[in-house]
Amino acid sequence: MDSDRSKVGYDSADLTVFDHWLTRDEFASIFPLDELKSIEYSSMMYDFYKSLRGEKYEHVEDYVLLSHEDYLAKIKRNSPEERIMDFYLEDYGILVSGGFEYSDSLVFPVGHDLNEFNERALSFGLHILC
Repeated sequence: MDSDRSKVGYDSADLTVFDHWLTRDEFASIFPLDELKSIEYSSMMYDFYKSLRGEKYEHVEDYVLLSHEDYLAKIKRNSPEERIMDFYLEDYGILVSGGFEYSDSLVFPVGHDLNEFNERALSFGLHILC
């Protein structure tokens, strides 16, 4: 699959507990996490998403909430079947696809302003990495 999503009108980033992309050595030294750190990271992500409950969002069943259905269908086909959380944040125009290692993928239109979403994420100790 072509990694340049801008050709189909979408771009992506990751929402994560880490403030930078981990090197292989960093990853190897951190994972597997001890139980306390795992609870801390999980709570950060959970509390952030819980804070958005008042916002309008929809669980994504068929990925037709955004245009370019063919592209979004590719995301679905190339995603693990056991995804536990995929949803669209209508107020932010962001498709969230639950990830692993305390990072979730964000898909949004090219040129989309992420400032408000980023500020909110930062207030929970989370970071957006592009």
